[in-house]
Amino acid sequence: MKSLLKIAISCVLLITASAAAAESQRHVTIIGPSKHPAGSTLHDETIGLAYGKTWSNGGRNECMLEGGVFHNSYLETGPYAVAGCLRKVAETPVAGLLLGASLGAAYYPTLSKKL
Repeated sequence: MKSLLKIAISCVLLITASAAAAESQRHVTIIGPSKHPAGSTLHDETIGLAYGKTWSNGGRNECMLEGGVFHNSYLETGPYAVAGCLRKVAETPVAGLLLGASLGAAYYPTLSKKL
């Protein structure tokens, strides 16, 4: 468990150090439960927490980096990291709605030993 915590802290530190852009914004992501197809034996309570940064790359477009931990579908806690591009759809003074695409990786402790 200590190694997972070190990996998660490393991800957060990496993200914190990587936002060199002048207009970066920090964010916290709360991951809610997922829903797997009927008949699946996977666990649906895939909750988690992450920290990240977004920064503008011109106009309504933004880039994003994020890292955190989540309780995966195999009933274990593992770190993950994600990078993506976003577009502002709606914005208020306190919140905004962004749509986009991202690519990331997660560590599954038990599954990784089998591969």
